[in-house]
Amino acid sequence: MRVLLRRLRREEVGAYAVIEMLLGVGLLLFPTIMVLAQVPGMLERNGVANLAAQEAARVMVLADDAAAGQEAGIQIARSIAANHGLDPDVVSVDFELDPPVGELTRGGTVTARVEIGFPIVTVPLVGPLWESFTITREHTERVDDFRSFP
Repeated sequence: MRVLLRRLRREEVGAYAVIEMLLGVGLLLFPTIMVLAQVPGMLERNGVANLAAQEAARVMVLADDAAAGQEAGIQIARSIAANHGLDPDVVSVDFELDPPVGELTRGGTVTARVEIGFPIVTVPLVGPLWESFTITREHTERVDDFRSFP
């Protein structure tokens, strides 16, 4: 009788261990791996946002006027995103001029602010589920004191 009870206890313990292992993998390990798998994509978008902000500000500073500079800055930021394999529609670019006269002035500064959407949940073989937050980077360039405007 005791041998039979010992066998039942061992079998029950084995069944619980299998259930605990499946729950542990399904509820703890798999979600952790999914979150950690998103880190390289987030770092890549951070680098793209930095580069796009730098280049957009530089293009704006070198432009003949503010309107042409804004258009060229937005275009360069979107082309940088496309070159890195991102959808250009997830890129948003804003410019801020200092002094805020609406035109480029010698000695003034131009700040480009780039926002790139980042999906926090990406399911393998399905793709991103939703854009949950944005990565924002900005860069400031100074307009040359001795440049000429047309």
